[in-house]
Amino acid sequence: MGAFQAEVRTEPRQFEIRFTVPGRPVPKARHRATLIGGKIVSYTPRKVREFEQAVGWAAKAARVPMLEGPLAVEIHCYVDPRRAIPDSDNLAKSVLDGLNGVAWHDDRQVVDVRCVRHEVNSRGEERTEIWIRPA
Repeated sequence: MGAFQAEVRTEPRQFEIRFTVPGRPVPKARHRATLIGGKIVSYTPRKVREFEQAVGWAAKAARVPMLEGPLAVEIHCYVDPRRAIPDSDNLAKSVLDGLNGVAWHDDRQVVDVRCVRHEVNSRGEERTEIWIRPA
């Protein structure tokens, strides 16, 4: 993955945080289950888990603080349409889960979510841009 980009703007009692996660956005997938030692074990698929971790690391690299209160999140996902095009709601869920415990205590703080999917011409342009502000 390429370098993280970040921009943090602060004004009295108002802020907006923007940062970018390079690479293909990965939608949240259903948990998988497997049988281990006679017990059913549920797990998040590896690709999803890695993307959620990348979102968290991008936020840390952008020095996103632990935010309090109600928040609005805008997510822009840039995907190459020659590959499978994921659903926006599943893209948003993987981003929100990746920021749990990093940018906010619980995603219940996020009261306003907007997720926009954009088409790009190549895999090299794929990325996720995340904007956070007070709601």
